[in-house]
Amino acid sequence: MLALIQYGVPLRSVQLQPHCWRLVEEVAVAALRLLLLLLLRLLLLLLLLAPVEAVVQVWVRGHHGYWNARQYRDTHIWQYHYQRLYLACCHD
Repeated sequence: MLALIQYGVPLRSVQLQPHCWRLVEEVAVAALRLLLLLLLRLLLLLLLLAPVEAVVQVWVRGHHGYWNARQYRDTHIWQYHYQRLYLACCHD
């Protein structure tokens, strides 16, 4: 039967005994159940790891909440340019 599917023969045109169709149906249902189980496990794993990831990020970033000096600079670049403009133009 798999050879027929591989060569593009539609399943509707294949004449199988009823017990064969039940077997095909059972295999399909088992595959869907397995896929659903794997998806549920992945979802549970993500839900359990989300708080752990948040704690690790706080520990790695420190109390400022930035990964490194470059991220801090890029986040506050407007303050940097404003300070340079103020010092260049408005400061004695």
